[in-house]
Amino acid sequence: MKEKIKNLLRNKIFLFCLPIIIYIIIFGGEYLFDIIAGDGDGNITIPLFVKLKPFLRLILFLYLIFNIFTILFKMSIGQFIFNFGFVIVVLYGFEFYLKKQDIFLKGPFDSGYYYSNLSKYENSYTPPKDYKKKYVTWGNSTKNNKYNFRDDSIIYPKPNGLFRIMVLGDSFTWGAGLAESEMYTNRLDSMLKKQFGDQSIEVVNCALAGSPTVRERNILRQLKDTVQPDLILIGFCSNDPQPQSEDYSIEKEKFQKKWGNRLTKIQKAADFVRLNYFGEVLINFIYLMQEKMGNIPSGTVALGRVYDKSSKEWKDFEKALKDIKNMSDSLNCPAPIAGIFTQFRSFNAGEKLNEKEMEQVNTSKSWINQASDAYAAAGFNTINFIPIFEDLAKQNKIKLDEIKVNPLDGHPSAKMNKVFADELLKKIIPVIAPKMDSLKNSKTIK
Repeated sequence: MKEKIKNLLRNKIFLFCLPIIIYIIIFGGEYLFDIIAGDGDGNITIPLFVKLKPFLRLILFLYLIFNIFTILFKMSIGQFIFNFGFVIVVLYGFEFYLKKQDIFLKGPFDSGYYYSNLSKYENSYTPPKDYKKKYVTWGNSTKNNKYNFRDDSIIYPKPNGLFRIMVLGDSFTWGAGLAESEMYTNRLDSMLKKQFGDQSIEVVNCALAGSPTVRERNILRQLKDTVQPDLILIGFCSNDPQPQSEDYSIEKEKFQKKWGNRLTKIQKAADFVRLNYFGEVLINFIYLMQEKMGNIPSGTVALGRVYDKSSKEWKDFEKALKDIKNMSDSLNCPAPIAGIFTQFRSFNAGEKLNEKEMEQVNTSKSWINQASDAYAAAGFNTINFIPIFEDLAKQNKIKLDEIKVNPLDGHPSAKMNKVFADELLKKIIPVIAPKMDSLKNSKTIK
């Protein structure tokens, strides 16, 4: 019997099939055990087994791979062990290198980036002690009012003689990566108060990060009678017509439904053996290969579909603009103002670009110009920031490394927000000056 077992263990075909056999025995046994004695969903929930499963899968997978190499290249056991050790050293060396290159670990903390990359950081990085108490955007703490907007409480009913500007928008207007004083809405508020007096005007920020235009329309519909705006200002960036994620596509959704769970398990297995960064690189590589093979579109192609004027998303976007304009009219406000914000890679910041980069700039620019035309057609008073920033770039007043919050976050920097505020102020003052004079006169008469 012992000789048979020894001969079996020397058999390369058996060694090749061994991890598959072990996998079937363990996980088939798990399924049967749970069906008979568990809750019937086919998965054992014993904590120790749940923790060991990803590691066991990884070991079986690696064992299978090395058996393939042993058979194909006729490796000896010594060669097998050496190569196995070599791969382990390479894997963890690569992991160490990636971790050392991680900008996030060197810079200020960001709650959003941390949570969106939690598998990479939860076992290897300790965030600030108070990060769970408040949202932190690249080292800047935030405060929210009861409507979850990043602003002070909204006084209701609105005090007599107060001119109130209600600002709608997404993460650009919410102020991703910025201190409160750096946000264009707060800059506007300060400049307008200086111009007209602290007690007579205020800017109310009603933006939510990730909010598409259709949701901004719904926020206005819900809160217009509470905020009681005298002017509506809306900040736009290029993914606002897409109510789902910026890179959403039906192909990607189908791929994730079919393979997403398996990829998550691969990531968890990598995380379990502390190959967090390697796991992320592997998953990203899989998605990149899907793009290269044409199975899923790139993010640019996916978002570009929304700008097809016959698409449902674009038609919904145009309807939302008309609804906002109609609500503005019903409140007896001047035409709403739209700041069509430029962003990273929507204009040439004076640097030399290759053909692909230039194509990306032109594509993004065409989207923003198309949206600007849509706002104007809906009756908005629009300001397109592309020519403004292109002119600043020509004068060497703004450079590529000054556009983004940081290399990990493409939201507009504090310097860009200052330009937003300065240019919007020029647009707003002629519109509201007559109304402010009227309010001032009414106070004098009283």
